[in-house]
Amino acid sequence: MYARLRAAGEEWLMAGQRAEVRIVADAAQDHALLMQVSVKGEDIYCGVCLPDGWQMLRQSYHASGQAHVHTPAGRLLHEPRTPPASFEGRHRLFGGSPDLTLARWGYSPRPDTGKRRTLRLPVGDLQRQPGWSIAVWLVERGRDDLITDTLAEHGVILGSTVVEWTQPMVLAFVWTMSPEKWARLPGSPLVPRRSR
Repeated sequence: MYARLRAAGEEWLMAGQRAEVRIVADAAQDHALLMQVSVKGEDIYCGVCLPDGWQMLRQSYHASGQAHVHTPAGRLLHEPRTPPASFEGRHRLFGGSPDLTLARWGYSPRPDTGKRRTLRLPVGDLQRQPGWSIAVWLVERGRDDLITDTLAEHGVILGSTVVEWTQPMVLAFVWTMSPEKWARLPGSPLVPRRSR
């Protein structure tokens, strides 16, 4: 993979790559850090943040291809994956719906830089959407078609950001199902009730 990247004119080294992604809910004068993703060399970390700064759930994907999930109950091992240096295609790293009441409020978002991206969403928009969720996908570098496909396969995209300078690229987005899909779910609040 490294030889292929060099042949394509890439001048970066995976060992030195760095990136940070933050997903933030914005209220009137306050901000909540919902999730953070860090790329440090060939290691990728993704975590849901709690008010005390600790991560309730953290996933890691390492240069060796080994993946872990860290929970308050301990560490779980996943089956080894393709190492990030050889990563091709796309893979979902995280999907979930953090609780806004348990989020880390009082967070101070920093501006985007060449190494940092922040996806900021108004808390009112999140509260109006039933069942919104955060998704973090890893996508083969240079495969914008896979980014387009991934977003198209999800319902309504409320916001997204891409870290395009790493291998693999990091795609983070917030989404919810379309109203039509919600209406088809049994017991959905969007399903009209029959009058008797």
